[in-house]
Amino acid sequence: MSKVAFFLNSLNFGGAEQYVYCLAKQHLKHSDENSTVIVSKGGVKSAELKGVSQNVIDIPMIRIGVNKISDLGFKQRLFVKLFFILKYFYLIRLYFSLKDADLIISQHGFPTLVADFVSKKLGIKHVNLVHHIISNEYTDIYDSFNIKIDKFIAVSEEVRYFLENEKSISPEKIAVIHNPIDSTLTKCCESTPCKEITLISHLHKDKAASVESFCELTKKFDSDYNFSICGDYNNEYGKKIVSLYKDVINFRGALNSDELKQHISKCSIIIGVGRSAIEGAINGCNVIIAGHVKGPNGGNYAGYMSLNNIDELSFFNYSGRNATEVTTPDKLYQDIIFLEKNEINNEDLVHVLKKKHDPSIVYQKFLEQLKELG
Repeated sequence: MSKVAFFLNSLNFGGAEQYVYCLAKQHLKHSDENSTVIVSKGGVKSAELKGVSQNVIDIPMIRIGVNKISDLGFKQRLFVKLFFILKYFYLIRLYFSLKDADLIISQHGFPTLVADFVSKKLGIKHVNLVHHIISNEYTDIYDSFNIKIDKFIAVSEEVRYFLENEKSISPEKIAVIHNPIDSTLTKCCESTPCKEITLISHLHKDKAASVESFCELTKKFDSDYNFSICGDYNNEYGKKIVSLYKDVINFRGALNSDELKQHISKCSIIIGVGRSAIEGAINGCNVIIAGHVKGPNGGNYAGYMSLNNIDELSFFNYSGRNATEVTTPDKLYQDIIFLEKNEINNEDLVHVLKKKHDPSIVYQKFLEQLKELG
């Protein structure tokens, strides 16, 4: 594939966005500087990404986080209702940048609608990335627009199962390709005297249970321990948490990739799910899987990552969605104390993770899937 266009909601620090950035960088290693187009509504990473792609296009996008048009907010509903007109403006805006593209890779609801229309009109193959089983990733609103996806890429086996069995998508149209994770650190994670414990999570209201459990956890430790949260807090809920716990927790905000890797290298324990959990473990840190969306068994706490549970965790995209227990300060405390008392060699775990998540390996898996599309 010589020219690829990526469609996504925004250019920020989320795990779904990081997947796209990694793919784009890998593609540029094998192509010229005009081979990559990034289409979104823009964001804090826009300027940085102009160094990745010479063609970063900002167009209006909305977030679709529901399965019914009637459940959308006024602005979102207006966009969707008027899409039969708006789609032609998008096509005109994107035509000259995409007319010679070989592939479109989309994710999230509205960008996928735009990508679907453009791909049909310009005769471009369309691949859709699905990261989680939530309506922001795959929405039933697609049915109202008769979208045509040539291939779905599920980021975990759980998502593949969901697409195949609940959305009736043919198994031949679904492939599982895990998150690409860069594992290059200046210093591997080691047990450090400062006992740095970090939660990697954006401070959003939908993550309140795990965020607040971590905050309350600080009361169980003395001053020998340092606590940090890496993640965006530029919203009403985030600012409230910062004001309540700023004296005991270092709120580092949303870090870029290099800054996050530098911080990880100083940590003794990482707490997180999904991409953030893999980033910690693939660089040799002890990682506790805690928080995020509760799964079908009512839980979201999977405990510490090890070779014994790596297959199950991978199936559920390194979350506790298969767990029966919920994240609490007591659960976190028990596992932190266990990891402190028991020296764990993570070398074999790192080796397993690299075989799944190394960016060059992920990119080659993408190429294999695209060859099947012809």
